[in-house]
Amino acid sequence: MSTFIIAEIGSAWRFGRSNAQHHRNALEAIDVAKQCGANAIKFQWTSDPRAMEKRRKVKRGSYDILAWPREWLEDFHEACALRKIEFMVTVFLEKDVPVIAPYVSRFKVASLESEDHELIACMREFKKEVIVSHGASSGGLLPRVKNLHCTAAYPASAETLNLLAITSGYDGYSDHSRNTITGALAVACGATVVETHFRLRTTPLLNPEYRHSLSRDMLLEYVCNIRMAESMLGDGKKKVEPSERWALKHKVQS
Repeated sequence: MSTFIIAEIGSAWRFGRSNAQHHRNALEAIDVAKQCGANAIKFQWTSDPRAMEKRRKVKRGSYDILAWPREWLEDFHEACALRKIEFMVTVFLEKDVPVIAPYVSRFKVASLESEDHELIACMREFKKEVIVSHGASSGGLLPRVKNLHCTAAYPASAETLNLLAITSGYDGYSDHSRNTITGALAVACGATVVETHFRLRTTPLLNPEYRHSLSRDMLLEYVCNIRMAESMLGDGKKKVEPSERWALKHKVQS
């Protein structure tokens, strides 16, 4: 058993006074995700913040932070390939799907787009895996995708996580709890994909990702807890373990 762990940097690298600083932040984030043992690092990108604002009904400027230079897609993809960690990007508009397609092995759909069937159909045309988060949802698993249970609160408090919902058919969990044990508990409930947010040491407190993102040390602990949970769960077959064979000759039988 090996859980696919996605370290979501979101916009937590988008700070500093220049594009050069932002670029360095992104490369640092890739290094941190790799060092902490994640299988993939995920960014968010849009080519059209105005279109995103219109479709999500939010104020102007809300998504400018996600409109970073398109040419960086190749830069970050190459940096991930060099470090042997998978590069992922969440996009929200159909027109952005073919832009990122050459750089990703799978697509990720955010909770607010989980019912955008045209967007998901567009992704399926590329014959790659599609992972969909289901936050702010009362059910309705989608066919032919990986469905992730999620609570769309930032951060999500412990009593709102409802991790047992994973057992109702979800493939994994998208985590906003900022708790280092949550991923391990999700795996215990059957998750094979876990996504969590993280930030850099220098990410500002006012960054929109800060409050629900793990620090580097927390991310490392989060990943280690998942790997420990995998080891503890075993294969599910009841048997005499090598470490307890000593007890066989002392068992009392009647």
